[in-house]
Amino acid sequence: MPAQLKRVVLLCTALNAIGGTSRHMAQIYRGLDKGKFRPFIVFSSLQEASLRDFFIKEGCAPEDIRAIPHVTRCLCGAFKGLRRAWHELKPDIVHSFFLHSDILSRATTFFMPSIVRVSSVEGKFIWDRDNGVGAFKNACYRLLNTRVRKSFARTITVSSELKDEVVAMGGNKERITIVPVGVPVVEVGLLKPWPPQADIVAGTLSRFSQDKGVDLLLQAAVACRQELARVSFILGGAGDEEARLKAMARDLGIVEMVVFPGWVEDVTGFLNGIDIYVMPSRREGCPLGLMEAMMHAKACVVFDVPGVRAIARHEQNALVIPAFDTAAFGKAICRLALDRQLRAALGARARSDAVARHSLAREMKELEAVYVQAGKA
Repeated sequence: MPAQLKRVVLLCTALNAIGGTSRHMAQIYRGLDKGKFRPFIVFSSLQEASLRDFFIKEGCAPEDIRAIPHVTRCLCGAFKGLRRAWHELKPDIVHSFFLHSDILSRATTFFMPSIVRVSSVEGKFIWDRDNGVGAFKNACYRLLNTRVRKSFARTITVSSELKDEVVAMGGNKERITIVPVGVPVVEVGLLKPWPPQADIVAGTLSRFSQDKGVDLLLQAAVACRQELARVSFILGGAGDEEARLKAMARDLGIVEMVVFPGWVEDVTGFLNGIDIYVMPSRREGCPLGLMEAMMHAKACVVFDVPGVRAIARHEQNALVIPAFDTAAFGKAICRLALDRQLRAALGARARSDAVARHSLAREMKELEAVYVQAGKA
């Protein structure tokens, strides 16, 4: 008689934009061994219809997706929606993403001892004034985390830096496992430059938010123009900062160098159409875009910031620039633009590292082991 499938719910209750977390949830849904696990997606969002469509386009079956009321609209409705989902889906494991979801996961499954709680931390965990959170709220978050974390069989972080943050906020390091995010192994396609007037195309895929540092990239583009390198920039993405960034490009006089194609659904097509991948983030949790670019054998230029430095190694698989030095960032892009052999060498090593260390198959194997261990805890 075949073993019963473990029912796993992937939960995020603050999924207000398509980004790394939503893409990662979809990857886990697709990547889990369907002979052992039965995955579902449960989410709440202020952009519910867009997120539902996104998950369906990413290969999630409509019948496996549940949207619940957003907590800011109706706290009671969010609780009722989750309780209804647990009774309907009967999960063995609830895998929540970020502290907001962890709190709701614990609160709504507290009297359901058969459910194993697992948590993922993929972004900044310690709130501070840079994130608009003062000392009092920081203390509250710390207290909440200390209490909530005890009820989770396992907490997963994507890097050692994030593990240290969770421990600093009261997490038990013995219950924390590092599982770096993986990406599918893909065939490398042929280059097809986007703007025909440019010799070299540098591109990025990103939410347009302050932490992604696209404003820093625009400043670096000015440095490229000063270096007289023929480089065009394709900035794929969308977000609250889009209007400001377009205005900034106009103010800097680089409109002719920059293309904003909007949100990009065909990631492989986008990456096959650029020569250099740039990630100007001020901070990353799991830099999915960087790993995908490396898998596509792209020479990459990045800032030396948390989340990125665990993956990129200067002059080995990328050019790693001191944090927020936009002039040096621009010069690094120009260096790659003018040195085809260096682009090819860095790209080849990047792909080799991505296949060996950042494949989706490797992540799924490690994640499935966490699920099994958590169920025995």
